[in-house]
Amino acid sequence: MDHTQPVQALAYCGWDETVYSAAGDRIASTKLDALAHADSERVSGKITQVHVHPQDPRLIALEIDHMDYQVQLYDMRAGGFARKPWLEFGHRNAPTPIPPKSTRTIADTNPIASASSSCSRSSSTPKLGTRYTRGSTLNSLFARGYGDGVVLVWDYRNGAQKKVLERFQFQRPAEVVHTVLSGSDVIAYGAFSVTFWSLLGAKA
Repeated sequence: MDHTQPVQALAYCGWDETVYSAAGDRIASTKLDALAHADSERVSGKITQVHVHPQDPRLIALEIDHMDYQVQLYDMRAGGFARKPWLEFGHRNAPTPIPPKSTRTIADTNPIASASSSCSRSSSTPKLGTRYTRGSTLNSLFARGYGDGVVLVWDYRNGAQKKVLERFQFQRPAEVVHTVLSGSDVIAYGAFSVTFWSLLGAKA
């Protein structure tokens, strides 16, 4: 399978021997025993991660570089990806605060230093999604971390009624790159630390 852009995400479903490859805003589903490659399909944004649901391989979760809906779920029994997702949800990053004039340092009054400081502030603004940010799905839960340190766990067990609950929210002092659901635990890392939370003792 050839793509017109660099491939950024890949997943394999052993249940039906399908490879999912994503490049830009397009994703292709290729059967290993196919005689011809499948055409790619366009979704609503750049795909950064692809997940095959561990309990239901007919459910494919995409992580998208989208302002509000970074997680999009597709039920492959209803067709391919060239349609509206079965479910979509996400979180909008909190903007990086800019200090008020009264608290700005002398560097802010120096044109050169100010330009450097401004560039630094803009570069530290949390991104909505990158190819390195990755969430995790298990049973009816999906967990994902963000650049503002927030880790969210959604419950989509009532997805047939288009109801997705934000079940848990955790906070880290640094941005989150990778989040994993393991049994009743949520594990996240970013910067120089790994954080563990238990869903059993957390408040919903």
